[in-house]
Amino acid sequence: MADLQRDGGETSWTTLNRRQFIRRFGGAAVGLAVLPLLGACTTNTSTPTTLPTETPDTNNQPATPTVSGRRTVQAGTTLNLLLTGSPAPAADDRLRDLALEWGRDHDVTITIETVGEAGLQARLASPSGTTGVDIVGCRDNLPWLHSSLFADLSAEAEELATTFGGYYETAAMQAHVDGVWRAVPFSIIPSAIIYRTDWLKAAGASTFPTNLDDLKALSKTWKAARHPFGAPAGRSAEDPRALWHGVLWGFGGRITEADGKKIAINSAETSAAITWAKEFWNEGCIAEGLLWDDSGNNLAYTNAQIAATLNSPGLYLKLKQEAPAIAAVSALAPFPAGPAGEATPVTTRAHAVLQTAPNPTAARAFLLWLGQREQTERYLAAGAGAFVAALRGFEDSPIWAQDPQLGAFLTAAQQGRWVGWPAKPSQAADTTVNNFIVVDMFANVFAGKNIQLSIGEAESALRGIYPS
Repeated sequence: MADLQRDGGETSWTTLNRRQFIRRFGGAAVGLAVLPLLGACTTNTSTPTTLPTETPDTNNQPATPTVSGRRTVQAGTTLNLLLTGSPAPAADDRLRDLALEWGRDHDVTITIETVGEAGLQARLASPSGTTGVDIVGCRDNLPWLHSSLFADLSAEAEELATTFGGYYETAAMQAHVDGVWRAVPFSIIPSAIIYRTDWLKAAGASTFPTNLDDLKALSKTWKAARHPFGAPAGRSAEDPRALWHGVLWGFGGRITEADGKKIAINSAETSAAITWAKEFWNEGCIAEGLLWDDSGNNLAYTNAQIAATLNSPGLYLKLKQEAPAIAAVSALAPFPAGPAGEATPVTTRAHAVLQTAPNPTAARAFLLWLGQREQTERYLAAGAGAFVAALRGFEDSPIWAQDPQLGAFLTAAQQGRWVGWPAKPSQAADTTVNNFIVVDMFANVFAGKNIQLSIGEAESALRGIYPS
């Protein structure tokens, strides 16, 4: 089994066999039961979590859908996981606990290595970077970018999908590569609007706007009262991407056509989206948003500088724990619809098995077990609302009933799209995001550039990214 050690802020894993693990821990492992503290100033404290000594008895619980979770696993083998961290340390630790539990029950030694996203990409690009690794944690379109490295997991992914009502569209698209499941979707990190209910009422509204024009009007009122909307438009990876892709898609704009080849950014729909956004920015938003990183809007909301912003679950969950007075006057709402509908990007997480995995049978068995209700519910509970399960069958999870506000994230998962939509995921779409093409197209107009000139520059940049 793997023993988690924290030294100087670094995380490393050492390997224990089954007897050593039981002798050392007495059947207990370290897990997190507190709400995750998310964002730039996250701290991670832990409390003991007792691991069951045998498979939980569910005979007295209501019947729920399940899958067998069984594959023939040879005792005494080793299973190596290469994962990346998420914005919810408590959920990450719960995932590790689950892996250790499965290993103990099957007499399989578990080792887990956690690296950053850039480190994972580098490992996958190196011929020897994943030697000995069985399972790789994948974010977004990683299964597409490295599909030749990953085994066919169609049997496992489809068994879970059949049992639990299928996957959300974006989670499925990111893992289902040209007709083959190269990963098993696991979870989604969505975004929603967090807003001040007291300032909404002061503005004469009883509900949050459901369309972009009404959002612009409300934000204008808020700004006049010195409570503007916080619209992140800086060169940071998460919130600006979600917001301005959402506006672009809301007006029917897109980067390419569905074939992934024909550049479609220079359109009447894009022009309409930026025209709306320019008015929204000037009339209702805080100017500092041009300089924000992903923590800027979080700090502005926490400091009562803005009335609302688009954010992942992290900000709301952090406020509930650290600033309950602000959380009490905060609510969540899905991103408003534009003339063409409503959609924002979501982040997906999945697990793949390498073609070169030393123990592929054990890897498949673990992933099938992990996707069952008991394990997934424990992971969702540890995240406290930070994640939506990739399977639709978990929409009735107890976590959503604990706080009705979190339902906005379920809606966001249903409406979520992938970067590059409506085309398939691709390296070009990934490069487009990494180069901030869409965000810069909007931000340059906010800084004073002509709309059509900004669109033209975006089109030119895309032609240098997408194959002609």
